[in-house]
Amino acid sequence: MISLSTGNAQSIIGEKKVTPLGFTQTLYEYTSSAANNGSDYFGTSANTPFWNWSTGLVMFLGRYIPLGLMLEIAGSFTLKDRKEVQEPIKTQGPLFIAVLVIMTFLLTVLSFFPFLILGPFSL
Repeated sequence: MISLSTGNAQSIIGEKKVTPLGFTQTLYEYTSSAANNGSDYFGTSANTPFWNWSTGLVMFLGRYIPLGLMLEIAGSFTLKDRKEVQEPIKTQGPLFIAVLVIMTFLLTVLSFFPFLILGPFSL
């Protein structure tokens, strides 16, 4: 909103007033910066100090605010009392290891089998 109200977005787009396209381009610029995607509609015309600093700040906040919130949630779990429950499936011993290895192998084979079969026919 600051970029639209100060006219920085309009100067890049080349229009005097805020249009739906200009609003969408500006929103996409900041959304892709927060997601660390790096794509934008403005291209090299957004290489100004305002856009570099503002999108850099959005990148910083978009990365570290969710990280901090996740750490805060994880920290709140350490304060709760842990109740002892009986496990429905024992995760110790050779039986669990054998089932884990076999299931991992089966899922891997099922993921790659179609590509291995269709590969020779794709020529």
